[in-house]
Amino acid sequence: MQLPTILLGLLAINVLLVVHELGHFVAARAVGMRVVEFSIGMGPRLLSIRLGETLYVLRLFPLAGYVLLPDLAPEDGAPTVPAWRRAVAMLAGPLCNVLLTVVLVGFRNTGFLFAFWWDQVQQLFAVGGELAGVVGISNEVGKAAAAGWRQLAFVAGYLSVNFAILNLLPIPGLDGGRLVSLAIEKLNGGRRPRWEPAVQAIGLLAILGLGVWLMGHDILRALGWIS
Repeated sequence: MQLPTILLGLLAINVLLVVHELGHFVAARAVGMRVVEFSIGMGPRLLSIRLGETLYVLRLFPLAGYVLLPDLAPEDGAPTVPAWRRAVAMLAGPLCNVLLTVVLVGFRNTGFLFAFWWDQVQQLFAVGGELAGVVGISNEVGKAAAAGWRQLAFVAGYLSVNFAILNLLPIPGLDGGRLVSLAIEKLNGGRRPRWEPAVQAIGLLAILGLGVWLMGHDILRALGWIS
């Protein structure tokens, strides 16, 4: 692994993630939800600017980002925005990733990507037959970029559609987990379950923990300390 290759791949991956969060942002605004913060990156704040009610932030570590939507799951447990509107905001993120794939690889190739997604997903998220983290995936994307824009567009489109599908899995902390919670809320007469915030938080922590573990594994493998 070479650092310039990893950094180039990391930049490409962050574009996919920002597009995802931008989908949440635009849809939330469109359905009347408050957007308190649109943050690119994680960790300490580098730059910020407030436009209207939204704080736009650039953070230190270029690893994903987030959109802070207080109306998605109000702390007082009394939602003021209908569940279907919040569901639209959640679905918009994965949808934008799918649309980005169409833009990057074209409609005909997009059908090919969906048709062979299940067979190829392990190759995209594994390096040498093992699950890879952000460093390993960035390295592979960087290699694609070095091979030319067409190869980069294909690999980025492939990652984007995979990111969309994986995000819709009904796992707490992901968009799919949020959609399940909204469905339960709807069936519960519009009342948000008291246990839902804790479940979402545990799911998110587990996902972040897995990401950190995989990144550490990638770094150790790059240093030659593990095979």
